[in-house]
Amino acid sequence: MKTSYKLSLAILAVAFIFGTVLLPSTVFSGGASVGSLNNPDFALAHGTTRMSSTPSSGVTSAGSVGNPNVVPPISNLEGKSYAEWSVAWWQWTLSHPFDQGPGDPTGQFFPLHQSGPVWFLQGTVGPVERSCTMPSDTYLLCPLILYENDYPCPDTTFHPPAGQSLEDWLTAGAKAVIDGLTPPSLEVDGVALKNLTSYRATSKLFTFTGDLSMQANFDPCITGSPQVAVSDGYLVILKPLSPGTHTLHFSGFGEVIVHLTVTR
Repeated sequence: MKTSYKLSLAILAVAFIFGTVLLPSTVFSGGASVGSLNNPDFALAHGTTRMSSTPSSGVTSAGSVGNPNVVPPISNLEGKSYAEWSVAWWQWTLSHPFDQGPGDPTGQFFPLHQSGPVWFLQGTVGPVERSCTMPSDTYLLCPLILYENDYPCPDTTFHPPAGQSLEDWLTAGAKAVIDGLTPPSLEVDGVALKNLTSYRATSKLFTFTGDLSMQANFDPCITGSPQVAVSDGYLVILKPLSPGTHTLHFSGFGEVIVHLTVTR
């Protein structure tokens, strides 16, 4: 059954990874997915984080939920909501080789394929300790627990029942996985972020093209051709950090530490 198979994969990948739940294949933390959903990803960040004193630009929002160094969950950053940023993260993660994302043990590939005002933390499964470098005046998306449910899959029984749309069916599957999970904790420079359950986002149906290396290592449903998916889970977007060294510490699905150097 695709759901149980993908779930194990999700645990392995969760989060992408960092900050995200890395469940075997489609779930990432710190940057995973479950069941008919893809893999959960976990991603952890290392380094201590101090927020820049420079006001953030490009954000329209209200309600910091107790975390002034994080983009509020109900906000619009550079024209995208949290749900839309989760889609961007999955499209970015799945389109590149596994060894450059969830399979990168040291963080050496973190700068690859990154550009623009928002960078993405890779997902992985702890225990992992990575060292990453990024430019100042740049936001950092940290997956806590993200699950993507994609279609089609080699399992021919994996399809919506008569009368239910593909989007509703994938959304329900992803929701069932995330409903049973608690986001891992995240400390930035030793300070724990609060109210992480407030940062849950569910996307609309989106299209992605996965790198075939993800098929064996992350999600057996990856085809290398355009596919559709829905994302659900928890993520935070850190506001630009001050130049220097910061530490991101994810715990809950295996410890992930990211030593982050922000250049001037």
